[in-house]
Amino acid sequence: MLKPFFSVIIPCYNSEDYIVETLESVRMQSYKDFEIVLVDDHSTDNSFEIANQYFLDHKLSGICVKKDLSAYPKGVSGARNQGIDQSNGHWICFLDSDDLFVQDKFAYFQQIISANESIQAFHHAV
Repeated sequence: MLKPFFSVIIPCYNSEDYIVETLESVRMQSYKDFEIVLVDDHSTDNSFEIANQYFLDHKLSGICVKKDLSAYPKGVSGARNQGIDQSNGHWICFLDSDDLFVQDKFAYFQQIISANESIQAFHHAV
């Protein structure tokens, strides 16, 4: 199996009102070499069920993981760390469950990375 270029880590907690739009902003990227790792951290709403159905309906590459109820909630940092552990991509991208990516985000960053192979990490304000 080839490693995806990007792994998008989405920590999720009680985001049923936003999660579809968030996932849609990733799915609609013009650059398609990515996976999504959504980690639900004990949501008490239907966030996980909505996200999991979205994964199934759109055949998304990646996984939608629900924490075992016997484990304690780890918060956003713990969910991101678990997502990193379960990701396969060359590059890690973080996206909160109530945020969006612009449509050409991956294409833009893939070009920057390919043109500057010495880059090991970067951040941006957009």
